[in-house]
Amino acid sequence: MNSCRGPVRGGAPRRGAPRAKKGEALPPKAYWARYTRADEVLALLTAYAVGLQRVAHLADTGPDPLLPVGLALERFPHVATLYRALGRFDSEAQVEALQRPHQDVVAWLLRGRKQVILDLDGTVETVFGHQEGACIGYNPRYKGRPSYFPMIGFDGITRTALGTRLRGGKVPSSAVWIDFYRFCRAQLPPGVTVATVRVDLGAFRGTCWTSWKTTGCSMPPSSARPSRSNSALYEGV
Repeated sequence: MNSCRGPVRGGAPRRGAPRAKKGEALPPKAYWARYTRADEVLALLTAYAVGLQRVAHLADTGPDPLLPVGLALERFPHVATLYRALGRFDSEAQVEALQRPHQDVVAWLLRGRKQVILDLDGTVETVFGHQEGACIGYNPRYKGRPSYFPMIGFDGITRTALGTRLRGGKVPSSAVWIDFYRFCRAQLPPGVTVATVRVDLGAFRGTCWTSWKTTGCSMPPSSARPSRSNSALYEGV
């Protein structure tokens, strides 16, 4: 967490992580607020990083006394404060504001690299309520339950996350996967290219192979096309 602290809040980053001016990524709160927007985001990320999957879990266990020390805060934000922080991301512009410091972090983590192995993956996240955007889709464990199907793209060597996308539980079509692939590729620093793309066979539903040709992927010969039990591997992107 500390290595990514500078781009969000302008604190003293460790190990040469990129630095940004305070408040340049997130719109500021009132000047009298105890916590800045960046403080709240870092607190949320820290909670998730230590294994707390929901903000409400902080109310049950309480934050570790060392967490505010690591974040240079007098005390860890209250659960209600963190819920209000999440509520402020109520528009695409607010969410996209987090992408700019993320690109700085990606550039730092991939420094010296010329190519990456782009892994694209998705998973089923079941919900047991009426969460916004959840819908009934492919769910092998809880059939008929609403879920999300988040997508993530990352470098297969450094495990650097390049992009994520939260979406409803319907299995994404080939066109959705292609759009997400292009988004992740656009997050790479200048001079870094994609050497290989690895994606589950489900990405070839619908428009299938011909659509992937539009991405610039060189298609493997028909004899090398993956079986239903394997992932698809492409070279020469």
